[in-house]
Amino acid sequence: MVIKMNSDVLNWNVALTAGASVCGGKGWNLARLHHYGFAIPNGFVVVAEIYRQLLKQLPDGDKHALFLKSRLPESCRTAIKNALIQHGLLNQPVAVRSSATLEDGINASFAGIHESHLNVNGPSRQTDQLIQIEQALLRCYASLWSERAISYRRKMNIADDDIAAAIVISEMIDAQSSGVAFSCDPATGRTDLITVNANFGLGESVVSGATTPDEYTLHYHHQTVTSRQLGNKNKKTVPSQKGDGTKLIDTPNVANQLVLNDKQLAQLSRLVLRVFHTLGQSEQHQDIEWVFSGEQFFLTQARPVTALPIYTLPDLIGKEEVWTNGNFRDAIPMVLPLMAHEFSRYHINKIMRHAVDGTGYNLPDGVNFGKCFQGRFYCNASMMQWMWYDVAGVEPKLTNMSLGGHQACMDIDYTRHDSLLKKIQRVRRSIAFLRHINRHKKQAPELFSQANQFIDETMRQDFSALSDEQLLALCHEVDDRISTYDAPFITLSSASGAIFMLIQIMEKTLGDDAPNIANALLAGGADITSAEQGYKLYELAALLEQDTEAKTWFLSNHYQPKQWHSALPNHSEFKNAFTIFLEQYGHRAIYEIDFSRPRWNEDPSYLLNTIKNAIGKPVLAGIKARQKKNAKQAWQVVEKQFSWPIRRVIRVVVNRALEGAAVREMAKSVYVRFLIPVRALILEVGTRLVNRRLIETQNDVAYCDFSEIISIIQGEWDGKELAMIIEERKENQKTLEAQVAPDIIVNDVPRIVSSAPTTFDQNALKGVAVAAGYAEGVACVIQSPEQGTEMSEGEVLVAPSTDPGWTPLFLHASALVMETGGYLSHGSIVAREYGIPAVVNVPGIMQEIKNGDALSVDGNLGCVIKRGKS
Repeated sequence: MVIKMNSDVLNWNVALTAGASVCGGKGWNLARLHHYGFAIPNGFVVVAEIYRQLLKQLPDGDKHALFLKSRLPESCRTAIKNALIQHGLLNQPVAVRSSATLEDGINASFAGIHESHLNVNGPSRQTDQLIQIEQALLRCYASLWSERAISYRRKMNIADDDIAAAIVISEMIDAQSSGVAFSCDPATGRTDLITVNANFGLGESVVSGATTPDEYTLHYHHQTVTSRQLGNKNKKTVPSQKGDGTKLIDTPNVANQLVLNDKQLAQLSRLVLRVFHTLGQSEQHQDIEWVFSGEQFFLTQARPVTALPIYTLPDLIGKEEVWTNGNFRDAIPMVLPLMAHEFSRYHINKIMRHAVDGTGYNLPDGVNFGKCFQGRFYCNASMMQWMWYDVAGVEPKLTNMSLGGHQACMDIDYTRHDSLLKKIQRVRRSIAFLRHINRHKKQAPELFSQANQFIDETMRQDFSALSDEQLLALCHEVDDRISTYDAPFITLSSASGAIFMLIQIMEKTLGDDAPNIANALLAGGADITSAEQGYKLYELAALLEQDTEAKTWFLSNHYQPKQWHSALPNHSEFKNAFTIFLEQYGHRAIYEIDFSRPRWNEDPSYLLNTIKNAIGKPVLAGIKARQKKNAKQAWQVVEKQFSWPIRRVIRVVVNRALEGAAVREMAKSVYVRFLIPVRALILEVGTRLVNRRLIETQNDVAYCDFSEIISIIQGEWDGKELAMIIEERKENQKTLEAQVAPDIIVNDVPRIVSSAPTTFDQNALKGVAVAAGYAEGVACVIQSPEQGTEMSEGEVLVAPSTDPGWTPLFLHASALVMETGGYLSHGSIVAREYGIPAVVNVPGIMQEIKNGDALSVDGNLGCVIKRGKS
């Protein structure tokens, strides 16, 4: 129920809309917590305007002393009394807490700067409660003029007139224990941990440092305890028995007692994550104060963590940290719904950490390879460049070629890091790494078979027959099984790196032409699953030409791709062939890492529209001829330029590169197939939330976090606010999608890299040549493959990035141009396979090139020349 109050005092509902400038940071954040369904103390806010009015009335002099001698306006005292009555707090102990307008924000926390007063006047106190509250409130005002507060403002460059104090007045929770919690580790900067400090009694003993509390850390993803450090807890804060304030008492013989058990810590960690995902929008880590009554957790404060240290490799401490959208933009260029976002964040970091398995390299726990900025994923380019140099002597230039992106190469002090001992270590690690890759390549068929067997067995279960607890347990089992695949996945993905060895072998003889020859040698030679799906779509189009009934339906006004199975007769050759195609590739989708998106076997509209567009276009013969031509010309160069022993080495490395490309793409295909049970389980959870009338549609579950789902299932939260939270997240996703994503982030500062002309042609835009050849054509600029089904034969495909969902479009294209990407990007691998010239990593190309522009694409020089309109 919304309680009507005058403008001097606001309840939580009104405080929410009033904002921090009226209610202060603490008051507004408490109102937001209340809005999102968190348990907070019953209470209200005295607005900051009361402070401003009193400040104007004060004469010159010591503001601290003058505030202590002041009186509140009569209207304010009346409003406070009415609010106490309306909230059932009259003659009950309350907390009177400062809530300055600039505190608890992103830029300044003011932690511990301003005063708060607990247990202000209870029923045993004879003095009028309103007098005690007024005195406590004035002491809070005066604390803005303490030496500590003034010094803090000077340090933060905050003018005295820019800040004012609202006051939070709330009930006192009977605290069994209290403390603080963080959605990260604020001491080290690790974001894979949740940290909790806890003591018995009220939280003052923890935040003031009066005693050593228990310190717990929990795994961010699993919310399981990873460490416990028991404090001496030799003191605790309790309410004064006189009903006025608190006192610190000795607590002997509790040092070995846990303040919170594992079950309570897991529940608290879920609260922390819920705050992070609501107030922090999954990016701004949160600092939370909590109270445990013995039955329930209450949140008494939440604010952003304002100064999180950079947690990185020892050799990178104090150096510039650069993040790039290269690498990740291929698979996840968009803003993901929350559940896919959290899944991706966990597994990306786990996968990247396993990249140096088998080398013996000591990688600190918890270093961050991937993070989100404005909803999109970025890769830690600084760490990747340094790590691969330190592991195996890989130059930053080669790492950048692999990653893609528009980051500069790291400067390395070779005099410091190139001792003979370190060189020997890198050679040993390189050899160990190659052996590690070879072992996994030999094991790959068995790994893929075991993974597919697990997926098939899981999908044979009737998810609807499981209890809520069994369903959650199965979700965790599937997630754990994917975790066991993370390590071999990245190792097998690294197998395609043999192309860099090929370039290095030929570079001394061929110079800058080595990458072009290497690209051409690989044309059409690999069994790449994502390329095969493109071939088979065109084979299906050819088959459709012979299936009169199916072709008639495709070209009729009755064509509705989602109805293909019922519309086509069972004897249709096309129908049977397409059914087999879906059995092989139906687990894939456009931007398939987002498991909220339907798989092709759920909605094959994109595939069928592609087939329809391919009717009468015999492109496969041309592609095969182009592949043979490119490879033949490249081998002629090799025969002419290299001796027999070197040619033999080149053939071995070419075969390894082809095998590596094939196994990399198959490894990814299997990883995506794991998302079939993930998606099915999530949709079952969605169905149950719909049945509880907590969300509108089954698909809305994609905007939830598992901390919210578990809290609902275990009765920790009724979930009534979940539908509203989901709608806010959808709107936020739209807002973020509309923003231009920066190309790189340098020390948290976003930067967009503009395109630059080449030195030999002012109309030529420079990128990275990843597939040899030269082509001219009209630009077809598309943001998503769904837009490309009407792409004309011979056009130049211009895209921000590509994943396997784009593959069918490559068969129409005379050339490929991408805004991001590297040698090992999906688009680069498939372009080499199809034998079409490709230039990737061209900054700003999506803005520079328009549909219909006449382009020349030089996959040898790595440039795109704009010739005007066609």
